[in-house]
Amino acid sequence: MKQDIHIIKIFSMTVAVLAVLFPLHGCGGGGDGAVTVNVLGGDIHTPVAARLVHGSIFVVSAGVNGSTNLDMLVDTGASRTENPAGRFGSPDGDAFIEILCLENGICFQNFLARSTESAFTQSKNGYFNGIIGLDLLQNFDLTFFPDIGEL
Repeated sequence: MKQDIHIIKIFSMTVAVLAVLFPLHGCGGGGDGAVTVNVLGGDIHTPVAARLVHGSIFVVSAGVNGSTNLDMLVDTGASRTENPAGRFGSPDGDAFIEILCLENGICFQNFLARSTESAFTQSKNGYFNGIIGLDLLQNFDLTFFPDIGEL
């Protein structure tokens, strides 16, 4: 009898925990917009050259909208991709990015990037020009190779 009560308590607590966590399933760190990111081209097995800055920050060159090259920080802790304020339209808020391509040919198409001015989104050469966040990286397994400058 005591064992049955113990099992019922454990079952009840498990159901309660799942009832709280289940609605959170699907809440992701992706973009806030309704735009679906398309990934196309390239070879996911071809490394991307990355500069290691300050011993822990990976920076890659990315072509944006077919005409602009940006030095972008790869940040797996950032929920959104960010670009310099006003560089692609909106000075503050979201900017629609038609296409962002890495040097290995992988391109991310049709997404919203946060348009902001920060230490990581400067519009100047020699500075970080943006952040590539989880909204673009969430479906990839990344491996950083700091010794050879690749990711």
